[in-house]
Amino acid sequence: MYALDASTGAELWTYSAGGDVRTTPAVSGNTVYYGSNNNKIRALDATTGAFVWSYSPGDDARSSPAVSGGSVYAGSDDNKIYSLDAASGSLNWSYTTSGDVESSPAVSGGFVYVGRDDFKVYALNASTGAFVWSYQTGGRVRSSPEVVDGVVIVGSDDSTIYALDATTGAVEWTVRAGDDVNSSVVASGGLAYIGADDNKLYSIRLATSTVPSSSMTYSYASGGFPIWDRTTGGKTLQAPTVLDGTVYIGSEDSHLYALDSTTGGVKWKYLSGGKVKTAPTATGTSVYFGSDDQKIYGLSSSNGALLWSYTTGGNVKSSPTVVGNLVCAGSDDDKLYALNGSTGALDWSYTAGNKIRSSPVVSGGIVYFGSNDKKLYALNATTGALIWSLSRAE
Repeated sequence: MYALDASTGAELWTYSAGGDVRTTPAVSGNTVYYGSNNNKIRALDATTGAFVWSYSPGDDARSSPAVSGGSVYAGSDDNKIYSLDAASGSLNWSYTTSGDVESSPAVSGGFVYVGRDDFKVYALNASTGAFVWSYQTGGRVRSSPEVVDGVVIVGSDDSTIYALDATTGAVEWTVRAGDDVNSSVVASGGLAYIGADDNKLYSIRLATSTVPSSSMTYSYASGGFPIWDRTTGGKTLQAPTVLDGTVYIGSEDSHLYALDSTTGGVKWKYLSGGKVKTAPTATGTSVYFGSDDQKIYGLSSSNGALLWSYTTGGNVKSSPTVVGNLVCAGSDDDKLYALNGSTGALDWSYTAGNKIRSSPVVSGGIVYFGSNDKKLYALNATTGALIWSLSRAE
């Protein structure tokens, strides 16, 4: 993992994880938490990169951790869900299922919700790990759950979007898509948005008396009426971004789409030179995304006009992060780039030892990201001076 200065790109510290780091780290207080492909969940000091603790599950930890109430929650390919003390890394509890965990857990109202490769969605007591309920879907659940107003919304490889009562697990409603649903849900303004492998983005009203669309298959107990779906020319793998009445979504048809959040109508679309597999990041005036044409783009959010593009040396599968007027994103050319949000001019770049596909996280003026070189990085946001680097085989 790397920590970089968000202004200059100078290295603050690096930490050798011993396995690929493709998950997005979680930053809470002055601690960075992450999982890696060498059977480790680790905590580092966010400022110095100093080792705080590590915990060894029985297999790779490939889901991004969640931090809540003094505990760290993460899944592992050893079929378990773990709760660890955030300060010490000691085990609070673990719960054994019958499938890998690649869905990131959601914590809400004293419960932990997570999907598994055993086709189930689980709810566990966040304090004790006691089983509360599970719901059997018809496929792997790799979509990360979203909890909205007492309802857990999640997709499944059985081509279905589920809404489950957060307390009981009872089905509130389902919407049938045309293929696997691995994208995670984004909820905004009483609507839920989620993409599927059928090349569509779905918009579902969470509670309404409106007559539902006849173009989609649905069932429901309350709410959950699909109000529109928008077909693109390719899979929509990443979660959409919703801002000021517009839904932004990338597609493997090489377009970035801007859709009216109420009607699904296309406000504009922009054609890049490669598949768009990153989640876009929008501000009040601009939207940023990466593409498999090796470019990072800045567009006008109002009309999709090209403001700038910056060519890297590899495909861009790292979703951009905006801090101030800097746009930070990684590339398969092993570099993290910080670009001027207005002009696209390069402020700085930092070269890691392998591809950067995790999305950077910025906290306290420090940029954190993982790389396929098995390291976590932290780069100083003010001076760029190297504070330290550490290789630790924990």
